[in-house]
Amino acid sequence: MKIGFIGAGKVGTTLAKAFVEAGLNVVGFYSRSPKSAQFSAQFTSSESFQTINKLVTAADLILLTVSDDALPAVIETLRPLPLADKTICHTSGVYSIDDLFADRAQLGALGVGLHPLYPFHDKTTVWQSIKEATFTIEGDTEAATALQNTLASLGFTVKPIATTQKVAYHAAASIACNFTCTLMAQSLSLMARSGFSEREALDALRPLLEANLKNILVVGPESALTGTIDRNDIGTVTKHLNALETDTDRRHYAVTSLRLVDIARQRHPDENYQTLIHLLEQYA
Repeated sequence: MKIGFIGAGKVGTTLAKAFVEAGLNVVGFYSRSPKSAQFSAQFTSSESFQTINKLVTAADLILLTVSDDALPAVIETLRPLPLADKTICHTSGVYSIDDLFADRAQLGALGVGLHPLYPFHDKTTVWQSIKEATFTIEGDTEAATALQNTLASLGFTVKPIATTQKVAYHAAASIACNFTCTLMAQSLSLMARSGFSEREALDALRPLLEANLKNILVVGPESALTGTIDRNDIGTVTKHLNALETDTDRRHYAVTSLRLVDIARQRHPDENYQTLIHLLEQYA
């Protein structure tokens, strides 16, 4: 299997390097930025292709590691090329291969979506830890099974996913990863009002965050839930809402807390949370 990458950003470069180190044959990169393609090719001991046509000719498995918005245009560029017996693989978390390339069979191609559930912070170091990630895969059975088996044999974790559930899966990943950032930003803003620098606040919150995350990963969010909402502490919630300075912050707090109430009610089915719910709904 000869693997070529269209797109030489963080995702493409990381995957290519990890694949090369695992023993797979990466032929190289094509990118709109020749400089990026050259860097990634050198980093992975592969080739920098001047045109998509040449990369498609050289590769059996063509990974589209471009932004989601760029995918339709790349697919259109591929259509006139000789795609018979090629596998087209995109790495979008939200799109399925059917969304992007429904008529691939008419061109003799197979298609899959392979999404690594992992944050790509840079081009040159993430490959060292990418095997910790779970990859989801969907698409044509023959190609998806072959790719899953190849990656699994090399120590990668690959989970098949229904094409129809791709958007729900991606929303779950975004909530778990990106929403954490906005919650932390709000927390740090309040810590700053309490006299902490950002570094002091991060250091102070680290043990709390790490212990809580570890507990969530071991026992799940319902069993791990502690604190004000779990205790149905209406007085403290009222003080929190009064301490927040903007309607947006209060709405954010209230909406998140209402979801926490749902979790708390599963833990304490005999507890009456209606007064707390009514309070929160005034701000949600």
